[in-house]
Amino acid sequence: MNNSNLQLSILIVTYNSEKYISNCIDSILSQNPASITYEILVVDNCSNDKTSDIVKSRFPAVRYFQNSNNLGFAKAVNQSFQQINGEYILLLNPDTVIVKDFFLKLSNLFKHNNKIDILGVKLLNEQGSEQPSSWKKVTFFTILLEMLLPYQLSKKLVTVAPKQFCEVENVSGACMLIKKDVFEKLSGFDEKFFLYYEEIDFCRRAKNAGYKINYTPDIEVIHFGAKSSITDKQVFFYNLYKNKLYFIKKHYGKIFYNISFIVVVIGILLRIIFGFIGGLFLLNKDLYRISQTLILVLIRMIKNDIR
Repeated sequence: MNNSNLQLSILIVTYNSEKYISNCIDSILSQNPASITYEILVVDNCSNDKTSDIVKSRFPAVRYFQNSNNLGFAKAVNQSFQQINGEYILLLNPDTVIVKDFFLKLSNLFKHNNKIDILGVKLLNEQGSEQPSSWKKVTFFTILLEMLLPYQLSKKLVTVAPKQFCEVENVSGACMLIKKDVFEKLSGFDEKFFLYYEEIDFCRRAKNAGYKINYTPDIEVIHFGAKSSITDKQVFFYNLYKNKLYFIKKHYGKIFYNISFIVVVIGILLRIIFGFIGGLFLLNKDLYRISQTLILVLIRMIKNDIR
């Protein structure tokens, strides 16, 4: 990497992302930032699809690392830290596409705010509507809302969507800029978060250490989200609920964890019941399948209670 006003190491952790990885990397390479120098690193968590072939054949300049098994997101990021040359790490999901002028807007932002520790950007759905990109401080109360209310309602109560550059509590790891020395001083991500909540935990620790977390709605990224199978949904829900609970235990203690565990179990039971009712009376096969998946998730959670 040559000298530049801003040096980025764009880090993409991937697992079975053959449908998305080309578009993600192409969206980076299609832009020509004048005042930003970057490198692209792809860490593959042992994909069993064509991700490896695509990256190696289409993008020879990309620095590609392949793990022999799936280490999870947090560990893969930590593992690659010693390979990073940039002043800032840009974490980017493989199922994202950076929008036109991403680098230009990022460069302009740094001209007016030269001390940025952590930065999040606006995430968009494929259709252009806004995704949750920043969250309020995660507490027992927010988890209560998330577990006992329908998603579309709880989402409005636990997320924020600032209209201008500002300081926030949390930002999404789908596109997250972190100053390299901040990442190092905080010892990276907590690897007990195999998938999900690692960025929320990192933001909490950064706040506690006195670092600022900023968000800008002016820089946009399209985040497609994985179109997962039923098996993947089981992994998704299990990791999401398990990591919510681990976060509570880590930052609020065992008593709040015990209460939260009961709340999460009740929330899953309610989703199972309403899913079966909806599937039966509305003839909605998706609701029925999710209920079946959540039964397996609930059994696994009770069996593997981390208390």
